[in-house]
Amino acid sequence: LGGSLAFAHDQWISAEQAEHARAQALEEEAAARQRELEAQAERDRALDEARANALRARDIARILAASSVIRDPTLAAAMLAEVEDLDAPGWRSAALELLQQPIARHVLDMHEDRVVDVAFSPEGKWLASASFDGRVRLWSTDAIASDRYYVLHHDDRVFDVEFDPSGRRLVSSSRDFTARVWTLPEAPPSRAAEPLEPSQVLRGHESIIWTARFSSTGDRVVTASRDKGVWVWTLGEDREPSPSQRLELDVIAWHAEFSPDDREVVIALDDGRVLAWELERDQTRVLARHRDVAWIAHYSPDGRWVASASKSGEVRL
Repeated sequence: LGGSLAFAHDQWISAEQAEHARAQALEEEAAARQRELEAQAERDRALDEARANALRARDIARILAASSVIRDPTLAAAMLAEVEDLDAPGWRSAALELLQQPIARHVLDMHEDRVVDVAFSPEGKWLASASFDGRVRLWSTDAIASDRYYVLHHDDRVFDVEFDPSGRRLVSSSRDFTARVWTLPEAPPSRAAEPLEPSQVLRGHESIIWTARFSSTGDRVVTASRDKGVWVWTLGEDREPSPSQRLELDVIAWHAEFSPDDREVVIALDDGRVLAWELERDQTRVLARHRDVAWIAHYSPDGRWVASASKSGEVRL
């Protein structure tokens, strides 16, 4: 009996020790888990702080970048719109300054070189842009987007674009020695719009064509070229018509356009003269003599006035 009691006592002690060991192990495991949770929380706090610092740094960088391009309010506004913390230093003052500037509703930046001319069709349905990348891009104002346009190809730089009075055709002039007439599509362009083909190519000049202009009836085009020629083209059915009238000069013609009644063409010349070419009589007269290059000349809508602009810094009427 004594031996049994001693054995039972030993078993009880062993059980107590095991239970104590298990309790101690559980406490240590809980403590380790708590330390891991605290360490994870510390890591999370550090990560959150790093993210907040990075966000603050990005926001400040955007604000500084926007301030550096304030001469382009549209670009500056796009940069400020990316700022996430509106309480970031400098955001409010930069935003208030921008609100006083003109901001473009759209930026069409798909050309690959400088854009030198733009024109709206008479009813405002189309916008054309001419670029040194050798292309005219045609945008529909009904569905305007930077990546939705028709492409009109030349073989070299394009200098000038104009719509005809009906708004159904466009003429462009280029350093490829041609002017091209394009019939406009009915539907707005898609993102995968096929390039348009010219309906007529006005070919024959031996140098750059600076400008091409429609008559008021839209059935003729006048071109002014670096080859010192001003030519009138009657647009019929031929894909490559010949000029119906030619005026060969002794200096470069920078610009030519029809009078409102289509009886005359005004011409701006490299020697500063501005000529009126009477088409029926095929005679010219001098309207003005600038002291330097005459770049351009326009008729007033009623045809009573011609205004010309010169490299000399003057406008003459």
